[in-house]
Formats: sequence, C-alpha cells, structure tokens
Amino acid sequence: FNGTGLGFTQPVAEIRNAIANLQRDGIKVVLSVGGAQAALDAQGHGNGWQNLIRQAQYRKRLLLLANALGVDGIDMDYEAGVVNDAATIAQYSKVLTTLRSIAKHMNNENAAGPANPKLFTMAASPVVADCAPANSKDPYCKKLKLNSAWAGAGIERKLLKENRLAKQVDMLNIMSYDIGYYAYDPVLAYQQYRAIM
Repeated sequence: FNGTGLGFTQPVAEIRNAIANLQRDGIKVVLSVGGAQAALDAQGHGNGWQNLIRQAQYRKRLLLLANALGVDGIDMDYEAGVVNDAATIAQYSKVLTTLRSIAKHMNNENAAGPANPKLFTMAASPVVADCAPANSKDPYCKKLKLNSAWAGAGIERKLLKENRLAKQVDMLNIMSYDIGYYAYDPVLAYQQYRAIM
C-alpha cells in the first residue's frame, strides 16, 4: 500500500479477502478517496486534487488499487479547506466526474457486468448548514434564514443542483456529524437532499 495513503500493514491479498467476505454477506464496500488532507500531494503541497484531475498516472493508480482490492466502487470525500466560490465548485465538478469515470471503468471479477455495476458515492455536508456569511445574500439563503460558520456551506447544493451533477451520484452520505451541530435538523437535511437528488 506504499504511496496509496492507506495505512494498512497487511498484504493486499489479505485486505481483498476481508472485502470479499463482507461482499459474500451482501455488504457493499467502496474505496473512499479524499478527506481532510486530500488536497495535499505526497510532499504536503496543495495540489493533490489537481494531480488527480490532470495526471493520468494518478487516475491509473487509483483504478489499479480499486481493482486489486475488489471493491464495489469509489466514494468521494471532497473537503480540505473548501470555500463556496466558483473556482472551488469548478474543481469539485472535475473531481466528481473524474472519480465517477474511474468507478465506472472498474472491472474486477467480483462485480463485473451490468448485473452488478460499480457504485459512485459521495460524502456531503448537511444542506441545513447551507448558508455561510459570505453567501448570505444568495436568494436561497435569504429564504431559509439559515447560517453556517463553515466557509464551504452550500457547496454540494450548487454542485449537484445548479451544475446538474446529481444524476452522476449513485448514493449520497450526509455528514451529519461534521458541520451541522450549529442548528442541525436531520429531517430537513434529508428532505432537502431528496429534492436535489
């Protein structure tokens, strides 16, 4: 697993066997890409996502790893200092389409073919924490009278709804544990994401 960012000490075959055991019980296993440090490359510089988008070798390595593990798909966790601006949303869109393409090109023997297609999932912030001070004049934010202390609030709404990328995502995980503790309503978050998806 050297160079993958995964801290496993076991051989790849052992991890693959553990994944296969879960799959035999009907459990789907996805490889999560991202997290709080994903914007950094191996040297600690802030271009990890750009490397994925621009350099074929990164995409090829991720595809090889996913196939070697025999996972059922790819999960995207885009965070690491995101802000709700046009440049970030443009990069987020490219990351989404890039990772979805990798997921759909996976072809291991555990789940190949149309009967068991590969999944593309994503972690997303609670939509109820949708409006940061920087975008408080947005008509959506004014209508809901919501506020968030997180600078990236509302980014998934813009990405999925306004950029029409919702159909690219097979499953969405609401990170209700993450930034929604200011004024979090899980039912409202669910309803708002259902309206988007």
